[in-house]
Amino acid sequence: MPGREAFAAGLSDFSCPRCGARGLWQLRERLHRRSNSLTTFATCGACGERAFLKLLPGGREDAEDHAAREFEAARAAYRNFPSHPDFGVAAPWHRAGRLLAFACVAGQSPERILCRGALPDATSLARRMGHWFALFHGACTPRVAPSSDSLPRRRQDLVERWRSSSLPVAATRALEALEAYDLPTGPQRHVWQHGDAKPDNFLFDGRSLVGLDVDGRHWNVPENDPAQRAMHTRLASWTPLAGIEASRVRQLCQALTSGYSAMAPLDEPALEAYRWLYLLSFWAGRRGHGGLRRWSWDRVFSGLAATLGPP
Repeated sequence: MPGREAFAAGLSDFSCPRCGARGLWQLRERLHRRSNSLTTFATCGACGERAFLKLLPGGREDAEDHAAREFEAARAAYRNFPSHPDFGVAAPWHRAGRLLAFACVAGQSPERILCRGALPDATSLARRMGHWFALFHGACTPRVAPSSDSLPRRRQDLVERWRSSSLPVAATRALEALEAYDLPTGPQRHVWQHGDAKPDNFLFDGRSLVGLDVDGRHWNVPENDPAQRAMHTRLASWTPLAGIEASRVRQLCQALTSGYSAMAPLDEPALEAYRWLYLLSFWAGRRGHGGLRRWSWDRVFSGLAATLGPP
């Protein structure tokens, strides 16, 4: 299988961090296909140490450069993240071509607890995720600069993407409202962004919350990462039969915000604007498939829009 062969080739010169053995890594578990990678685990045949492996797709000409950038971002995140018993970043161990190897961290994706766990457990975990982002954003000295990812520019990009299609009422109102948000136009405080805040990029073992797959390519206002994380919470909470439990999702997003705000300030108008920005961005991307899928995604996102405040 090409995937397993690529994993094996990347592991050939990887020395076990625990015992130093080389060439004894074994692939015993199935491969998991994610949106932008293949992942699995390897076990050292000498001492039993385990590593989490990620293989980036090879179709891009710059695939190895992309892997190198991601590995360096992971090293910077691991190096700079403050020492804390309950929060952290997975240690990057090895890179060979498109293959990245990380320390194996106990835990599971937070998605199951957030979407289907008891509400007190879910809100507690959402609050912890807010803490994690605040710690991550504080790990590097903030920059003060004009925004390279400004809300007006991103809104205009959305308008262009939606120009050729009839807009659902909720999307029309939101795009108009984004233009009216009174946000700072001068230099702003920028923090290093995680940039890929999907549930699968975190692991939780009941106490410790660990971040994975730090994109780390951008600096932006603090509100950007929590807004993206809130969008993924909304998407993961929607089901075809039941739709979305709006009250639960609102409480989870409020808990995420309160967890962050307990450690660092967030600007509420900016946070709300970025929440709408991410919802509209995801919406535009999904409905671009056209046909019945467009109608289906309009139905989904109209339901998600109901969990935000009025635009």
